[in-house]
Amino acid sequence: MNKLTAIHIPVQRKRLYVAVSIYILFAAVLFFSLFYLAEFTSDTLSLIIKIVAGVIAAFLVIAGASAGKLLQDKTAGLTIDANGIMDKSSAIGCGFIAWKNIRSIEADSSVTLVKIHVKSKEEIYKSAANKAIRQVLEKNAELYQTPVVIEKKYLACTFDELMNKLNEGVKKYKK
Repeated sequence: MNKLTAIHIPVQRKRLYVAVSIYILFAAVLFFSLFYLAEFTSDTLSLIIKIVAGVIAAFLVIAGASAGKLLQDKTAGLTIDANGIMDKSSAIGCGFIAWKNIRSIEADSSVTLVKIHVKSKEEIYKSAANKAIRQVLEKNAELYQTPVVIEKKYLACTFDELMNKLNEGVKKYKK
Protein backbone atom coordinates (compact mmCIF):
# COMPACT_ATOMS: atom_id res chain seq x y z
CA MET A 1 0.00 0.00 0.00
CA ASN A 2 1.40 3.36 -1.02
CA LYS A 3 0.85 5.59 2.00
CA LEU A 4 1.30 8.85 0.07
CA THR A 5 -1.60 8.35 -2.32
CA ALA A 6 -3.73 6.03 -0.22
CA ILE A 7 -7.15 6.97 1.12
CA HIS A 8 -7.46 5.70 4.69
CA ILE A 9 -10.62 5.57 6.78
CA PRO A 10 -9.69 4.64 10.37
CA VAL A 11 -11.87 2.76 12.83
CA GLN A 12 -13.68 4.63 15.62
CA ARG A 13 -11.50 3.70 18.57
CA LYS A 14 -13.92 5.08 21.18
CA ARG A 15 -16.72 2.94 19.79
CA LEU A 16 -14.46 -0.13 19.89
CA TYR A 17 -13.51 0.58 23.51
CA VAL A 18 -17.20 0.78 24.40
CA ALA A 19 -17.92 -2.48 22.53
CA VAL A 20 -15.06 -4.33 24.28
CA SER A 21 -16.20 -3.04 27.68
CA ILE A 22 -19.81 -4.05 27.05
CA TYR A 23 -18.83 -7.55 25.90
CA ILE A 24 -16.63 -8.15 28.95
CA LEU A 25 -19.12 -6.62 31.41
CA PHE A 26 -22.03 -8.58 29.94
CA ALA A 27 -19.97 -11.80 30.02
CA ALA A 28 -19.09 -11.31 33.69
CA VAL A 29 -22.64 -10.39 34.78
CA LEU A 30 -24.18 -13.25 32.84
CA PHE A 31 -21.60 -15.76 34.03
CA PHE A 32 -21.93 -14.90 37.73
CA SER A 33 -25.73 -14.55 37.53
CA LEU A 34 -26.12 -17.99 36.00
CA PHE A 35 -23.69 -19.54 38.47
CA TYR A 36 -25.66 -17.96 41.32
CA LEU A 37 -28.93 -19.27 39.83
CA ALA A 38 -27.39 -22.75 39.48
CA GLU A 39 -26.92 -22.94 43.26
CA PHE A 40 -30.71 -23.14 43.73
CA THR A 41 -31.34 -25.99 41.30
CA SER A 42 -30.81 -29.76 41.24
CA ASP A 43 -27.30 -31.10 40.60
CA THR A 44 -28.01 -32.07 36.98
CA LEU A 45 -29.68 -28.78 36.09
CA SER A 46 -26.96 -26.90 37.98
CA LEU A 47 -24.29 -28.56 35.83
CA ILE A 48 -26.17 -27.73 32.62
CA ILE A 49 -26.61 -24.08 33.67
CA LYS A 50 -22.91 -23.79 34.55
CA ILE A 51 -21.86 -25.26 31.20
CA VAL A 52 -24.19 -22.90 29.34
CA ALA A 53 -22.86 -19.97 31.39
CA GLY A 54 -19.29 -20.93 30.53
CA VAL A 55 -20.01 -21.29 26.81
CA ILE A 56 -21.88 -17.96 26.58
CA ALA A 57 -19.23 -16.13 28.62
CA ALA A 58 -16.46 -17.62 26.45
CA PHE A 59 -18.27 -16.51 23.30
CA LEU A 60 -18.67 -12.96 24.64
CA VAL A 61 -15.04 -12.78 25.73
CA ILE A 62 -13.91 -13.99 22.28
CA ALA A 63 -16.14 -11.36 20.62
CA GLY A 64 -14.71 -8.69 22.92
CA ALA A 65 -11.16 -9.87 22.26
CA SER A 66 -11.68 -9.68 18.49
CA ALA A 67 -12.84 -6.07 18.86
CA GLY A 68 -9.88 -5.47 21.19
CA LYS A 69 -7.53 -6.88 18.54
CA LEU A 70 -8.63 -4.07 16.22
CA LEU A 71 -7.66 -1.57 18.91
CA GLN A 72 -4.11 -2.93 18.88
CA ASP A 73 -3.79 -2.52 15.10
CA LYS A 74 -2.75 1.05 14.24
CA THR A 75 -3.70 0.47 10.59
CA ALA A 76 -7.20 -0.82 11.36
CA GLY A 77 -9.82 0.60 9.03
CA LEU A 78 -10.26 0.73 5.29
CA THR A 79 -7.39 1.68 2.99
CA ILE A 80 -7.90 2.39 -0.71
CA ASP A 81 -4.89 2.75 -3.00
CA ALA A 82 -3.59 1.93 -6.49
CA ASN A 83 -3.36 -1.80 -5.69
CA GLY A 84 -6.85 -2.27 -4.27
CA ILE A 85 -8.76 -2.10 -1.00
CA MET A 86 -7.42 -3.31 2.34
CA ASP A 87 -10.36 -4.17 4.61
CA LYS A 88 -9.37 -4.18 8.28
CA SER A 89 -12.62 -2.54 9.34
CA SER A 90 -13.81 -5.36 11.60
CA ALA A 91 -12.74 -8.66 13.11
CA ILE A 92 -14.02 -10.38 9.97
CA GLY A 93 -12.53 -7.91 7.49
CA CYS A 94 -11.43 -9.91 4.48
CA GLY A 95 -8.06 -8.20 4.06
CA PHE A 96 -6.73 -7.20 0.66
CA ILE A 97 -8.97 -7.08 -2.42
CA ALA A 98 -7.15 -6.31 -5.68
CA TRP A 99 -8.82 -3.95 -8.15
CA LYS A 100 -8.66 -6.68 -10.79
CA ASN A 101 -10.89 -8.87 -8.57
CA ILE A 102 -13.51 -6.15 -7.94
CA ARG A 103 -16.52 -6.32 -10.27
CA SER A 104 -18.66 -3.59 -8.65
CA ILE A 105 -19.38 -1.73 -5.43
CA GLU A 106 -22.96 -1.49 -4.20
CA ALA A 107 -24.36 0.61 -1.36
CA ASP A 108 -27.16 -0.60 0.88
CA SER A 109 -27.87 2.58 2.86
CA SER A 110 -30.87 1.06 4.65
CA VAL A 111 -28.48 -0.98 6.79
CA THR A 112 -25.25 0.98 6.10
CA LEU A 113 -23.55 -1.91 4.30
CA VAL A 114 -21.24 -1.75 1.33
CA LYS A 115 -21.18 -4.84 -0.85
CA ILE A 116 -18.08 -5.30 -2.96
CA HIS A 117 -18.91 -7.79 -5.69
CA VAL A 118 -15.85 -9.77 -6.70
CA LYS A 119 -14.96 -11.84 -9.74
CA SER A 120 -13.35 -14.65 -7.71
CA LYS A 121 -14.95 -15.57 -4.39
CA GLU A 122 -12.39 -18.35 -3.95
CA GLU A 123 -9.58 -15.80 -3.90
CA ILE A 124 -11.33 -14.04 -1.01
CA TYR A 125 -11.97 -17.34 0.83
CA LYS A 126 -8.30 -18.31 0.51
CA SER A 127 -7.23 -15.05 2.13
CA ALA A 128 -9.41 -15.67 5.22
CA ALA A 129 -7.36 -15.62 8.43
CA ASN A 130 -8.99 -18.79 9.75
CA LYS A 131 -11.82 -21.28 9.20
CA ALA A 132 -14.34 -19.27 11.25
CA ILE A 133 -13.79 -16.14 9.15
CA ARG A 134 -14.02 -18.21 5.97
CA GLN A 135 -17.42 -19.51 7.14
CA VAL A 136 -18.61 -15.94 7.79
CA LEU A 137 -17.42 -14.90 4.31
CA GLU A 138 -19.28 -17.87 2.78
CA LYS A 139 -22.42 -16.89 4.72
CA ASN A 140 -22.04 -13.31 3.42
CA ALA A 141 -21.90 -14.69 -0.12
CA GLU A 142 -25.08 -16.65 0.55
CA LEU A 143 -26.94 -13.67 2.05
CA TYR A 144 -25.57 -10.78 -0.03
CA GLN A 145 -24.30 -12.50 -3.21
CA THR A 146 -20.74 -11.48 -2.30
CA PRO A 147 -18.34 -12.46 0.49
CA VAL A 148 -17.08 -8.89 0.89
CA VAL A 149 -19.48 -6.86 3.01
CA ILE A 150 -18.20 -3.78 4.81
CA GLU A 151 -20.26 -2.46 7.68
CA LYS A 152 -19.86 1.23 8.40
CA LYS A 153 -20.52 0.78 12.14
CA TYR A 154 -16.90 0.98 13.33
CA LEU A 155 -15.50 3.30 10.65
CA ALA A 156 -14.83 6.94 11.50
CA CYS A 157 -16.94 8.49 8.75
CA THR A 158 -20.52 8.81 7.60
CA PHE A 159 -21.99 6.31 5.16
CA ASP A 160 -22.01 8.95 2.41
CA GLU A 161 -18.33 9.77 3.06
CA LEU A 162 -17.51 6.05 2.88
CA MET A 163 -19.27 5.68 -0.46
CA ASN A 164 -17.67 8.88 -1.83
CA LYS A 165 -14.18 7.64 -0.89
CA LEU A 166 -14.82 4.20 -2.40
CA ASN A 167 -16.17 5.75 -5.60
CA GLU A 168 -13.19 8.12 -5.68
CA GLY A 169 -10.90 5.10 -5.40
CA VAL A 170 -12.73 3.30 -8.23
CA LYS A 171 -12.44 6.34 -10.53
CA LYS A 172 -8.83 6.99 -9.64
CA TYR A 173 -7.40 3.46 -9.59
CA LYS A 174 -9.65 0.82 -11.17
CA LYS A 175 -8.65 0.15 -14.75
